[in-house]
Amino acid sequence: IQLMNRKKYVSSIINLKHLPADKTLTIKITDVKPPKITNFDGEPDKTVLDKPKNTMISSKIFGAGYSRPEDDQVGFGGLRALEFINNALTSGIQLTSGHYGFPLLYDMLVGSLQFKLHPTDDTHNWGRLLLRLIPHGDYLPQSSEMSVLRILAENRTIAIHPHIPKFQIDNAMTKFKGIFQ
Repeated sequence: IQLMNRKKYVSSIINLKHLPADKTLTIKITDVKPPKITNFDGEPDKTVLDKPKNTMISSKIFGAGYSRPEDDQVGFGGLRALEFINNALTSGIQLTSGHYGFPLLYDMLVGSLQFKLHPTDDTHNWGRLLLRLIPHGDYLPQSSEMSVLRILAENRTIAIHPHIPKFQIDNAMTKFKGIFQ
């Protein structure tokens, strides 16, 4: 905006030499406020540490629709892994998504899911990258889910620790099938 206004001002000054002495010149400047930019790395989100009784219900609800991708689909790279990441990016990474949300990001960060496009790729780094693609409407309000993902993303040693719980796929169909076995 400042550059556009400066350009208008300089153009007006140049045009003054062609302006008759009895005329005036008006410059219309732009007064548009720039868009608000949210900072993903703003204040630390310690929700899960400060409010341990926050139960993360949404991850349980939306996790019901989650099915962990098979290693042969994403773990060895190639075209299938590229299609998976392309579908994730096209669909959008959202914290509450059953396919490309909290459960997937958690699995990537703790190493339960192996994802590689190239043989030397690190799944934890893919999780960190996808976490930053979450819309600001998902990461601005403090939530236990986002807090957990942020802590795991920034602390690799915690994320890969053997005592970190793995995401348990617990959907209604599995329970329903178990009744008849």
